[in-house]
Amino acid sequence: MILVLDTNVWLDWLLFDDPSVAALKAAVAEGRAEVFIDAAGEAGLALLTERLAAAFPLARAVHGDRLASVATGLGVYAARRFG
Repeated sequence: MILVLDTNVWLDWLLFDDPSVAALKAAVAEGRAEVFIDAAGEAGLALLTERLAAAFPLARAVHGDRLASVATGLGVYAARRFG
């Protein structure tokens, strides 16, 4: 099975680790599914990540993973903002 994910699903998967995508992640990890992303999609994710990182400057490299960095920055921001 080949999956084409929209931006919100990518965010849930990569940034928020949302439980709603657990079945998709498991299917990919187990080889039952494959994610298709073209160059434009990759460029879009990269742009989104860069913009989020710029909006949340506390997001710095976390093990070389830019999306994890953004997630860390969002977490720090949320903790400061909402206590």
